[in-house]
Amino acid sequence: MKRLEVETRTILLALTGSRLYRVHNENSDYDYKGICIPTLPYFIGTQNFEQLDSFSDPNCLYSALTDTDSNIYNIKKFCHLATLNNPNILELLWIDRSDYLILTRFGESLIEIRDAFLSQKVFYSYSGYAHAQIKKVQTHRKWLLRYKEDPDFFSLPPNPKDYGLEENPLRKEQLNAFLEFLYILIKDASQYSEVATELLTQVDYKGLLKQYPLAEELLPAVQYYTRSTNEFITLLHNTQTYRQALQEYEAFQSWRKNRNSKRAEIEEKVGYDSKHSGHCYRLLKSGIEILNGEGVIPNREITGDAQFIRQIRNGEVPYDTLIAEVSKLEQEMESAMKNTKLPKYPDQKLIEEKQIEIIKEYLNF
Repeated sequence: MKRLEVETRTILLALTGSRLYRVHNENSDYDYKGICIPTLPYFIGTQNFEQLDSFSDPNCLYSALTDTDSNIYNIKKFCHLATLNNPNILELLWIDRSDYLILTRFGESLIEIRDAFLSQKVFYSYSGYAHAQIKKVQTHRKWLLRYKEDPDFFSLPPNPKDYGLEENPLRKEQLNAFLEFLYILIKDASQYSEVATELLTQVDYKGLLKQYPLAEELLPAVQYYTRSTNEFITLLHNTQTYRQALQEYEAFQSWRKNRNSKRAEIEEKVGYDSKHSGHCYRLLKSGIEILNGEGVIPNREITGDAQFIRQIRNGEVPYDTLIAEVSKLEQEMESAMKNTKLPKYPDQKLIEEKQIEIIKEYLNF
């Protein structure tokens, strides 16, 4: 779908990012997220549309979106992500009315059932996103300190031979195909264990398998269950460790080349990435609030921590203080999860019924 058609069929559009959270500064971008209802062929035909994330087309209704980092989602895609309790998606239904550029009665109808999306998945999604942010902070800090000690650090890409690869490593598609096969075996085996089945619904194990090398102590079990040869398991292990090193090398080069100059200046001064740190703190606080039954509160002025998050983003909080705060919040989140009254899963039945109702009425179907 083209931009003009998507914007014409948008039922909800809102300001997001740091300006939504009230932790922005004068140089912060304006970013938006929204929900649209495509035409009938996209629901029952062969055409597919999940989201629009390019706003360079000048033929549009809302010029404010031009060249911004924005997204407008098909209502089906939005509801799917919301049932996963994706932090960047859930907040769209809890925004101050003044932050909506578009809010039709169809958008209002979805907001009416926003509590149906909330579940204990919040613990895994919010803590997972927060962990990803602090992991970036720690990685960038490691690079920063290492680069100061040794400017030639990562000057050359890793050599496959240093990882025991005398022949070519497995191609990415070969590696992913094997890990997909391994995941299917794990999933099939989990049907005999209630605990394993529960974990598979809460944790993205497929993503973890593809993101991190298999632990060396697990390789014998992997070999046994997949009936692989010794040679293949060795090649698998060496390929994964090499590709992880290559990925870090490429990430380091990209970080040095593309990082925002203002953020780089703060990072050099305080020794950590202040933007990722602010995201981590906010996500953990938000996750605790939701688990405690307070709902989703994007506006951090309301919760009283906007000033502290701004201080983190400005590099005014020492690194050790930041890590201590994050550790404290992680413990609070564990406690909130133990005591939460949220249901295990979203109310899929209500969400499905409402989604169908909105689509049918909008399309006069």
